[in-house]
Amino acid sequence: MVRWGDWQLPKNGFLCIIKNEYDSLKNRLRKAAQEMDMTSKQRAALKTQAMQLDSIFQIGKSSLTPEVVNAIRDALKARELIKVSVLKNCLDDPREIATVLSERTGSEVVQVIGKKIVLYKQNYALEEKRKRASQKKRETGKNTAKSPGGRMGKASDTKRSASRKKRQTTGKRLKWSDR
Repeated sequence: MVRWGDWQLPKNGFLCIIKNEYDSLKNRLRKAAQEMDMTSKQRAALKTQAMQLDSIFQIGKSSLTPEVVNAIRDALKARELIKVSVLKNCLDDPREIATVLSERTGSEVVQVIGKKIVLYKQNYALEEKRKRASQKKRETGKNTAKSPGGRMGKASDTKRSASRKKRQTTGKRLKWSDR
C-alpha cells in the first residue's frame, strides 16, 4: 500500500480511507443526522424543561473518563434530559466536551451555556410507559360516575336551592337580607 496524505492507495488502485478517519467521519455523519432530527421548537421546549433541572454530573480536572461517560449514559436512559456542569479546574472547552459526550452516549446536545451542558436522548421505553399510564388514567376517569349536581352533603345547598326556587317564582334576584 502506498500512503498519500490521509488516504491509502492499495496496489489494486482503489482509494481507501484509513480506518480511524472512516470512524470519525461516520461519527460526524451520525451526529449531523441526529441534529437534523430535532426541530427548533423541540429544542426550545427542551430548553424550558432544562431550566428547572439541577446539574446531576460534574466534570472536573480528569475531564471525561469512561466511568463518567457510562454514568451519563445510564442517567440518559433513566431521565432522557440531563444537565451536566463543567468545573473551573477542567481545562477542556465545554463545547468540545458536549460534542464528545453526545457522540459517546448517542445523545443530542440541546444547549451549552457557559459551563453547563444539557443533553437529551429519547427513550422509547419511557415514552411507551407514559402513553400506557395516560391511557389508563383516561379509562379510569371515564368509568367514575359523578354525583348529580356536583357537590353533595353540604348545608349551604339547601339554602341555595330555596333561593333559586324563590327567584324562579318571583322573577327577580333576591338581596342577601331576603335570603
